[in-house]
Amino acid sequence: ISAGVLIGVAVRSVRRANRSVTAALRRSEEAVASAQVERMAALESLDTLIQSIVEGVIMADDAGVVRFVSVGAARILETAPDAATGAALNTLMALTDGGAFPLAALLAQPGHNRMLEVYTRSGKAVTVAVSATRIQPPNAPGRLNAFILRDVTEEEAHNRLRSYFLSSISHEFRTPLSTLKASLELLVSEENPLDPAESRQLLRPAYRSVVGLQTLIDNLLTSSTIEAGQFALHLGDVDLNAVLADAIRVVTPLLERRQQALILDLPALPPPVKGDATQLTQVLINLLSNASKYSPAGAPIEVAITPRTGEAGNAVRVAVADHGPGIDPARRAEIFRRFVRHHDNEREQYGVGLGLYVAKTTITAHGGRIDVDARPDGGSIFWFELPLT
Repeated sequence: ISAGVLIGVAVRSVRRANRSVTAALRRSEEAVASAQVERMAALESLDTLIQSIVEGVIMADDAGVVRFVSVGAARILETAPDAATGAALNTLMALTDGGAFPLAALLAQPGHNRMLEVYTRSGKAVTVAVSATRIQPPNAPGRLNAFILRDVTEEEAHNRLRSYFLSSISHEFRTPLSTLKASLELLVSEENPLDPAESRQLLRPAYRSVVGLQTLIDNLLTSSTIEAGQFALHLGDVDLNAVLADAIRVVTPLLERRQQALILDLPALPPPVKGDATQLTQVLINLLSNASKYSPAGAPIEVAITPRTGEAGNAVRVAVADHGPGIDPARRAEIFRRFVRHHDNEREQYGVGLGLYVAKTTITAHGGRIDVDARPDGGSIFWFELPLT
């Protein structure tokens, strides 16, 4: 074989080898590019997932400097992610008690929730459940501390409300039941029989206790039907004078005990109204009971039923005026909410805060309106208006 032939064969072999190496390099580059695209897609999917969850995610280094804030965390803390990045954890999540953010304590129990009350950027206090863990994020030289935040402000408020409600209910039931028990023990005692006058004297507080319990139970049942979405009215022709008379019969024991007279201003012919007589009676019982409880003993309570004409058409107004401490104008809308009681620091707290809530819901369902005004000479005037038929 000549030298030329050998050289040609060698050249062709080298060329084939170069083509193979070039193809291999191209395939390697394509594989690396594909892997990079997949990696970037995975990172984007992970970032999208983190940003879309309701819970917030905050990443910080061991020095407590924030390196990442998710949209959820920014929403909870009422800040912008860019503005929060680079801030100190103690600044971003300032505790309402003035203490330092418990970074070490959270990392000592990975995944364990801890309740913290922190200030948002606007200064509002929120309760968050925080858990922590250490992670190795991509493109980061070291490990970071990841904190998962969940806003539990409303849940904690509900828990406190439930505790308050149970405590108030227990108190409201215990007092009249104790009165009933004491009166009945004396009535059934065979050792010291009582004459009719003494028996009547014991039956009066027992009857007042029964009336108070009945009013409380009626409000509880109505409130539960409202919350369950099952509150309904049974409408018919209503005589407001008769409805008021029924309510007065129920609250008379309370008025007699506190020596409070009723001053009535009623029309001879009550205006025609469509309504639920039972529910309207309960509204008036609640308004009269509140007026009696918050007025001084011996102070009269005034009730008026008057027709009115306004922009919304003809209506009838029922007003109950007391001589109590009055209502702060800033709280007038608040007192018609559930479990809100009107009191001051020097007065006993009454009820569980359902009477005015039930009254407002009932009057609104009738297409009417309810509110409270201040009396010129002190006290409050609670009133509601119903459209005339």
